[in-house]
Amino acid sequence: MTTLSMKLVYVLFYAAVDLVIYLKLNKPGKISRKQLLIFVFIALIFTLLNTGIIKSPWLMPNKEFFMPLSFSIVPVLVYFWFNFVVLKRIYRLNIPNEAFRNTTVKVFSFFFLNFFYIMVFVMQCVFTFNPVSSIR
Repeated sequence: MTTLSMKLVYVLFYAAVDLVIYLKLNKPGKISRKQLLIFVFIALIFTLLNTGIIKSPWLMPNKEFFMPLSFSIVPVLVYFWFNFVVLKRIYRLNIPNEAFRNTTVKVFSFFFLNFFYIMVFVMQCVFTFNPVSSIR
């Protein structure tokens, strides 16, 4: 059974993954290639520890670790969906008021490109502290 302090380490790991993905997609100049490679290396080691190769009571079981981690791919998919589908459709709409269109783009951009990361992180925290395997 994973202790509370170790679950906090997992939450920090998920937060770091989400932050790196956010910075790489939305603020490309904020994270250098060297920083990204160091983070990927550390994340890879942390992930390999949780594959079940090493049996330790302080590590989370596979399914309890990889399910919240798999949520981190969702913002990447939403980012590309928003930029390549939604924005094109918004700009193709016949809206005579340009200010309304710009406001609409800003609202949708905030929700899909910023707020969505917070929702994913909250779900990762929920599944870390109350894993699906404990719900019966």
